[in-house]
Amino acid sequence: MNIITVVIADDHSIVRDGIKSLISESNKIEILGEAADGEEAIKQVKKLSPEILIADISMPKMSGIEVAAIVAKKYPKTKVIIFSMHEDEEYITKAIESKASGYISKNSEKEEFLLALQTVARGGQYFSSAISQ
Repeated sequence: MNIITVVIADDHSIVRDGIKSLISESNKIEILGEAADGEEAIKQVKKLSPEILIADISMPKMSGIEVAAIVAKKYPKTKVIIFSMHEDEEYITKAIESKASGYISKNSEKEEFLLALQTVARGGQYFSSAISQ
């Protein structure tokens, strides 16, 4: 399997650092960049062309849902995984409608997070077990 390239978008630096730490354990994933808001996430996708954008649902300037819709339309080679504390059906439905390729709860285990990245990179969709139920 090739190296999976990602950009991380979350308005909390400690969350971005946590994701980077988790990903650093895998030699199959490379972080190309990060963003603290939705507008910067779009700029990073345009500039870096990652395979996957990991986007928080609640960010300044533009939500992860809005970002997913724009990325799906303008940069279809980049897949978006929403990474959120929200497990409400309303958010999940909006993510699906925005063409997000996955939705992972921030309550997920690291193995599930890495599985989601691998699944989406192979062209599949992934919704964490808590959300699927």
